[in-house]
Parts: sequence; structure tokens; C-alpha cells
Amino acid sequence: MDYDVIIVGTGPAGVSAAFPLLKAGRKVLMIDAGGDDDAPDPPRGDYLSLRATDRTQWNWLAGADYYAIKSAHATSPKLRIPNLAGTFAGFNEANRVVCENFTSIGSLASGGLSNAWGAGVARFDAAELATFPFAPADLDAGFAAVARRIGLSGSSADDLSGYFGLDDLATEPLPLDANCTLLFDRYRRRRGGVTQAGLRIGRARLALLTQDKGSRLGCDHTGLCLWGCRRGAMYSARYDLAELRRYPNLTHLTGQVVERLSRDGEGWLVQSVERKTKIARSISARKVVLAAGTIATSAIALRSLGRVGQPLRLLSNPTAAFVLILPGRIGRPVEAGHNMAQLMASVDGVSEFGNVHCGLFAASHLPAREFVSRFPLSRAVALDLWRMLMPATAVGNCFLPGGHSNHSLTLQADDRIMIRGSAGQTLDAAMRGLRHVLAKGFRKLGAIIPPGGFLPGSPGSDIHYAGTLPMSSDGGIGTTRPGGELVGLPGVYVADAACLPILPSKPHTLTMMANAHRIGAELASFGA
Repeated sequence: MDYDVIIVGTGPAGVSAAFPLLKAGRKVLMIDAGGDDDAPDPPRGDYLSLRATDRTQWNWLAGADYYAIKSAHATSPKLRIPNLAGTFAGFNEANRVVCENFTSIGSLASGGLSNAWGAGVARFDAAELATFPFAPADLDAGFAAVARRIGLSGSSADDLSGYFGLDDLATEPLPLDANCTLLFDRYRRRRGGVTQAGLRIGRARLALLTQDKGSRLGCDHTGLCLWGCRRGAMYSARYDLAELRRYPNLTHLTGQVVERLSRDGEGWLVQSVERKTKIARSISARKVVLAAGTIATSAIALRSLGRVGQPLRLLSNPTAAFVLILPGRIGRPVEAGHNMAQLMASVDGVSEFGNVHCGLFAASHLPAREFVSRFPLSRAVALDLWRMLMPATAVGNCFLPGGHSNHSLTLQADDRIMIRGSAGQTLDAAMRGLRHVLAKGFRKLGAIIPPGGFLPGSPGSDIHYAGTLPMSSDGGIGTTRPGGELVGLPGVYVADAACLPILPSKPHTLTMMANAHRIGAELASFGA
């Protein structure tokens, strides 16, 4: 065998599985389709100053090739950022994914989607982990190891402390801007009426440094978070990959798209295609860990199992975006700050599958086109109106539980992966309930959602995909065992969100990473 373990993917799950294996001395190969040249390269400076003085801002706002304008149909603002194009480029084509009523977004880049994520973190609680085929305490070591490695912030004695379950692992939160300070102060004074409406608010918990950590520097509030973090304050798996490369027993192979696995005696051949040359390659290992992201991992698993025409259920978090206006702040000066979530909220009572998770952001550090294009006015008038409204505006995004999704992922006879998007029967009612609670709750805090200010997202646009190869104690082919081993492919393990049996509304990345650490540690301790 060429290696003890091959890990497919270098995103958050892949690097989390790699650390315990390498520390145990296993010979590990990590494969991804990206390289060092696809890392985001954010502009230098701070957002407000650059907007006022940078004569070349067109390049990073719209792109020299009009990337932002060509991508105007995309749901998420991050999909319109020119310097993030390399993070998302070519994923569906390389994995032969086609969609109906679904937005499939993935990454071939080293570090995966952590190059362009919102950095929200949470710990699944005991009730959520009750659906997992092992004791919740089995993830404790993984949570601690991952939190210590990547750095968390947001610890606060607020109404969401128990909901996030991370205050013992996180540092202090980042400062709030004027709008969120006003909202949070009012919430603490008027809490009873707001919580009675079904809305609970607390500080954001993020994989974002408030203090320097090794070569990574704490957040300096430049407001360019959407373009990437030049200081390394916002976590990316690329930083872990740099640490992993220091192990002499690691090999990192880039530019390879893994297509399928085949038996090789007591081990496995990982069959890939080089992206640039299209040359096929096979590498052997005793064990394989799939951590390429839910859609790519599922494609590899289905092709390796030969399960043509047998749909897998694909979970995602239906989304909605909303705008808040604080009338008393209209026309005020715009303040510098960061552009990560500042406050987070839990909305209760609108979904039979659990709470709805929301994040609240500053509108002042988002491109004006995200708002001006929605005004039914001439561009000049719309820009003047936005200049007045911007200091008084906050924007929110909401994620509903994955139980409201009803998507399928199927391997077709022509080797393509077909994803069909569909919503559960109660999603529309949950969306109406969510809009009502948000409008009522924030109205009590002196903020209004204007007409047209609540917008449900399209299926799959959340980019939170999970559950295709769910963990189970006694499931059949296409499920995974408690230790991550894929039934039907002995010696192949699934470490990313494909193996999660449920997808709550809260951020799932940290729990996925803790589980990947657990799987890697078990593989290391049992001889790989």
C-alpha cells in the first residue's frame, strides 16, 4: 500500500480527521482539487476608506471581467465577490452534478468552503445528539481540540449561552456597531415582551480571533470580511493545512478530482483525474476517509458502490434574508467595523423541527448594489436614498431546520449526479410564521422590516448540505456506522456532513469537525 490512510478533501472535516492520524504516526495522503493559487486575496486597507478613495475599487467590487454583474442571479452575496471566484469555480462540472430546482455550490479549492464561510459556530446539544448512534460525551474531546486549534470568540452570559454551548471554549465577543448596540440594549430592557413573541437574542459565537494566535492576528475591524481576512482572524482550513504540512508523515496532493474507489486486496485504490491534464491516476491505501463535502463525498460513495438510480435524501437549511430599519438612525454617520455576524437570534415556535437560527450583520460594509438593485427607483435616486438608510440598516439571514427540506441526490446511468430540490409541506407555513415573529419581535425593539424586506432563499442556496450517508447503528448499504465506516465499503469512512443524521438550524460546522476528529482518533488508535 502507498499510504496508511488517504483523506479526500482538505476542508474543515478533512483537516480535523488528519490531526490525530498524523500525531499517531500514520502515513497520510491528503488529496484535493485545488492548490495554493486559489486562496482569496482580499484588498488591503479598510472597507470605508477604500470605498471613499480607492480608484481601482471596481476590480474588487465588480471584477475586471464584470464577475459580480455576471453573477447577479446568485442568491448569496459571497457568490458575487470577484476574489472568491476561485473558491467556487468548476465544482459542479468536475463532479458532474446537474440540478433541478436546486442550487448546488461546492469548492475544489484547498481549504474548501471555509475560504468563504460566515464562521458561525455552535455545539449540538444533548437533544440534537440523541439522534447520533453514540454518546454525546464522545464528542467532548473533539470539541475541545477543534476549539483550541481554530480559536472561538463570543463568550457572553446572555440568552443564547446554553443554545451555543461554547462559552467555556471561547474568548470575549467582538464589539457591536451602533445599530446592534442599540438593539441589544433595548432587548435587555424589554426582554420579556420580545421572548414572549418567540425571539431570543444573544452575541454571535464565531470562529474569529479577537486576540493574536500564533501567526494569525486578531480582528482589526476593517470590514472586508466578505472578501476574506488578510490577517487570518477568520478561520480557514488552509491555516490547519499549513500546520499539517509540518508533519513528515503527510503528503499533500493537489489538483486531483477523486471520482471513485475500488478494492485493492485488503485496501483501496483511490481513482482521480488531474484537473488540468485530465490524466487518470490511482493511489492505494489501507483506509480512506471521505471529507470532500457532502455532495462530492456522496458522488464518490455512490459511484464506488455502483448504486445507480437509488436516490439519497439530501438535507439543507431553507433560508430567508431580512432587512431591519432603525428610524432614529437614518442619516447618521457610518462607522467602521467588522462584517461578521454581530448578534444572533433563535426564533421559537414556528417550526415543528425546532428553532430557526438567525444572524444579524451591519449593512454598511456590504456593496451598495445588494440593496440599490432592489429599489423600484432610478439608480441615482436609489443611491441617494440608500446613503440615508444605510446607517440605520441591519441585515439578517435565517436558517430553518433541515427537516423542512426534501431534496434527493441520485447517481444516473451516465455517471452524472442529479440533485432535485423540493421543500417539505410545512415550509411555507414556517416561513410565514418566521416573518411574523421577526416583525413583531423587532418592532418591540424599535426596528421595522420594510415592505419587501423579507426574502425566502432558493433551495440549496444555504450551502449547508448534509445527511446523505447518515450515521446509524444498524442501517443498510449507503449509511455509516457509529465510527464513520460506510456500509458496503469496509475500510472507507465518511467524516464530513454527509454522515450527520440530522441538520438543525444552528451552525453545524463545529460539530462536524468534532465528529471528524473523533473518527480520525478512532482510526489512529485501532491501527488504521
